Amino acid sequence: MFRSLRNRLVLSHILPVLITIPIIGIGLIYILETQILLPDLTRGMTSEAALISEIISENPSLLENPDQALNALGNFRNPNTRLMLLTSEGQIIASSEPADANRLGEKLQIPDAAALILGEITSQTNLSQRMQGEIIDIYVPVLAETSSLIGIVRVSYRYTSLNQVFARYRYLLLLVLAFGSLLGVGFGLLLALSINQPISRAVQAVFDIAQGETGNLLPEQGPAELNMLSQAVNHLTTRLEELESTRQQLLKNLIHEIGRPLGALRSGIQAMQKGAQEDPRLAQDLLAGMDHETRVLQHLLDDLAQLHDQLLGPLELNKEPLDLKDWLPAVLASWAQAARQKEIEWRVTISPDLPIIHADAVRLSQAIGNLISNALRYTPQHGSVSLNAGLLPDSVFIDIQDTGPGITPENLEKILTPFYRGAQSNRFPKGMGLGLSITAEIIRAHDGRLEIESQPGQGSRFRIILPN
Repeated sequence: MFRSLRNRLVLSHILPVLITIPIIGIGLIYILETQILLPDLTRGMTSEAALISEIISENPSLLENPDQALNALGNFRNPNTRLMLLTSEGQIIASSEPADANRLGEKLQIPDAAALILGEITSQTNLSQRMQGEIIDIYVPVLAETSSLIGIVRVSYRYTSLNQVFARYRYLLLLVLAFGSLLGVGFGLLLALSINQPISRAVQAVFDIAQGETGNLLPEQGPAELNMLSQAVNHLTTRLEELESTRQQLLKNLIHEIGRPLGALRSGIQAMQKGAQEDPRLAQDLLAGMDHETRVLQHLLDDLAQLHDQLLGPLELNKEPLDLKDWLPAVLASWAQAARQKEIEWRVTISPDLPIIHADAVRLSQAIGNLISNALRYTPQHGSVSLNAGLLPDSVFIDIQDTGPGITPENLEKILTPFYRGAQSNRFPKGMGLGLSITAEIIRAHDGRLEIESQPGQGSRFRIILPN
């Protein structure tokens, strides 16, 4: 029973109600009876006894004829009380209770008799009695004109009558407590279930994820902790869906990117097997094409190797002092030749004030090469690609700007995501979608950042910012 979280939650909400309300009820009943009802009854009986004593004091002859006195005083007393007339010594001379007929003449033990002689009213409350005798006794002295004690009026509230009064209040109080308990239990159940249901949904969602099923996102509502749990599960679900989409995209890209050069290589090999080597010019062209395709495959393997390094953790750099103003021209020399072959205007501006920084020359060259390669690839013939390097207040920048087709806003938000490729009409329709993500990772490893500015039809600018 207690192995279920729901049962424990229900018990944790119901058990305090079932324990505390009865205790509160017992305390309330005790306070009601001893601090409210009994004092109120005592005050009422005292007033009643004082009135009867005053009547007898004005008519002392009533003590000589007790039965007549009881009949005469019947209209002045509560029918639930017992009225006794006693001599000054405490002997019973009359009682309103027929069962006391055989007790006439019996002398009672009067509490605080000295106070009665002095004309003071005394009372006694006995809570130890049960279903017999009196529970409240009021003794009022009857004084003559000379202030001497001539008799005693005793008014008693019988336990049976008092119990009936208390029973009514107990019944009403128990009804209220029972109703409160039902409400408490009901709200406890609702609250326990309201806590259990989101947890159960989250657990089921995690099980579904573990089994490879991704369902609908959980509603993010309820208490802050449960809301955070739903958000965490939803984030996990979304992240796993993104990873699955990335995995599928990777497989499609690999099939496409590996299949195309392999097909070209196979075609070249078949052509050579069929005698193409007899034509030296054709054989040279085939070998050059096959060499190009192998370099494409090597570039693909390099990208995948870089991706593998990212997955293993931060890139390990071999940082050394690097004089940018001397190093950059050597790195850019081969790209200038590539721009001329494509008839693209190539402009380079390097500030002579560039400082010496600590960087991994190989990795940084790879990052710059990826950006220049993209710029040359997507800049049309007779367009321009420019590289500017200069100083900022606490860093250096390297800008690669082109006059290509630009990048749409939706692609601009995603182009640094591994394996992302835009639609065929956009800037990045081909490739594995790894170049820019690898470039950004290299720059981050140098404690720098990559900024991109682009608008469709107006070219793009990629800025590398490195600390100096």
